[in-house]
Amino acid sequence: MPAEVAVLQPTEIGAAIASHPPLMQEEAREQYLGREIEWLLPFSNGLVEHGQARLTFYLNARAPWMIVGAVSLADYPWLKSLPAKEMLRVRGRIRKIDAMAVYLDIAHLSHEAQTTSTATMRA
Repeated sequence: MPAEVAVLQPTEIGAAIASHPPLMQEEAREQYLGREIEWLLPFSNGLVEHGQARLTFYLNARAPWMIVGAVSLADYPWLKSLPAKEMLRVRGRIRKIDAMAVYLDIAHLSHEAQTTSTATMRA
C-alpha cells in the first residue's frame, strides 16, 4: 500500500497550481498525475454513455473547478436515482488536470451521509 504523503483538498491543489505563472502551470499539474486520492465530494451532474456513468462533482458554486470521472453503471446502479448534492466518497487516481477540471480514474464510490468535504492524497 502506498505511503500517505499529504492530506489536500482538491481546491488546495488548484490553488497550488494557480500560484505558478501561467506558462509554468502545466508542469505544476504534472506533479499530481498518478496520485491516489480519496475525496468526499458533492455529486453534481452526470450522464450515461455505453454503460458508463460519467460523473461531475462541482466543489462549490463560486469555484468553476470540477472533478470528473466515470464508473460502470452495472457496478453502481444506485447512481441512477442519486439526487444532486449527495455526498460521495470517491477513491481513485488522478489521470489528468487541466485549467477547469481534475480527471480521475475512479476505483471505488460509496454514498456518504456526511456534508463536510475531506480529501486524502497518497503518493
